[in-house]
Amino acid sequence: MNNKPDHNLPHQLVAGVIAIIIGLIFLLDNFGWWDARHLLEFWPVIFIVIGIFKLTDRSEPHHTFSGIIFITIGTMLTLHQLEVLTISWRVIWPVILIAVGVSIILKGLHVRKQLNARFDAKADPMADPKANIPSNDDSLIQATAIFASLERSVISNDFRGGDISAIMGGCDLDLRQSALQGDAVLNTFAFFGGISIKVPTDWIVVVQGTPILGGFEQRTAPAPPGSKRLIIKGSAILGGVDITN
Repeated sequence: MNNKPDHNLPHQLVAGVIAIIIGLIFLLDNFGWWDARHLLEFWPVIFIVIGIFKLTDRSEPHHTFSGIIFITIGTMLTLHQLEVLTISWRVIWPVILIAVGVSIILKGLHVRKQLNARFDAKADPMADPKANIPSNDDSLIQATAIFASLERSVISNDFRGGDISAIMGGCDLDLRQSALQGDAVLNTFAFFGGISIKVPTDWIVVVQGTPILGGFEQRTAPAPPGSKRLIIKGSAILGGVDITN
């Protein structure tokens, strides 16, 4: 039995609180006690919410940096909306793009570090025998689409997972020609974008993602008992993640 604590509990807690708050706001609006249109003034709070989700997810080292950046941007935009701080979009957009770029670089370095560690293990005769299974660079992947569309087909006999992000764009990941030698974890992040993941029919897919005004949709046929598992984590914010086989 796996006694490892569930790191997604904070995500579920935050998502639940957000749903309750939104529900209360619209309930008050229906009773005529508050005008829900005022909520539009606080749309930058969504950046703060993204930052909180990143900070509560410590599975990847770059998430802390991303969380701080999103919270900072959201706070600045909220103060701007409240006319407490005057700031130009000519400044905000370059900052957002720089932050996204740094985050992508950190994610790439982390994936590369995992690959190097794995290849070092293969070279060690005392290492886990599973490490000697031949594989290719697609064992761990990183795919990011920003204001664009990306299609990628992965062929690996020892797929280990990785990171895939769609920011105002779309990613199509085809894993149907890959195999698992153990559980794999795929981190996803869809922000105003969509991610499509196709998996083999003999994989068990476990979705542990958190949707915020978005969704995770799993449309896979039941896999045989004892099949290897692909665990999909991450967030879908005003976007979606679709898994099929």
